Amino acid sequence: MLAKSSHALLGFALSGALLSAAFAQAPDTNSFRLHNGWQITPAGTHEKTGDMLLGCALSPDGKTLALTNVGYNAHQLQIVDANTGKLRQTLPLGRAWNGVAWRGNETLYIGGGASPFIHVFQKSFSGNFVAAFDLRLPG
Repeated sequence: MLAKSSHALLGFALSGALLSAAFAQAPDTNSFRLHNGWQITPAGTHEKTGDMLLGCALSPDGKTLALTNVGYNAHQLQIVDANTGKLRQTLPLGRAWNGVAWRGNETLYIGGGASPFIHVFQKSFSGNFVAAFDLRLPG
């Protein structure tokens, strides 16, 4: 009976060692091992954004990516330089959801989520976007 309990104890110890190795960072410092044993290596560089990027649209000239960040924290419009991947600008939104649309390369329309508004942003002379006005939807 002692031999069976020793084997069980050894089995538990080995299982724990294997699990801790599976959750540990892989030897390549840019890679991580997942709970299922797979190893992933994120591509490219990373920018700090909000907690729930939902809608996005690339400008017609392909130079700017507009993203809505509409999670638990404050809703925001985030403007990213598509060539460098760098976050250029973060603008507050009252409420938003998934809808992002461009008109040319200078005007952005952002759906207001559960609110009856479409937020309109325009590119200023400095090249930054500014809140222009809200369109109120009928009803």
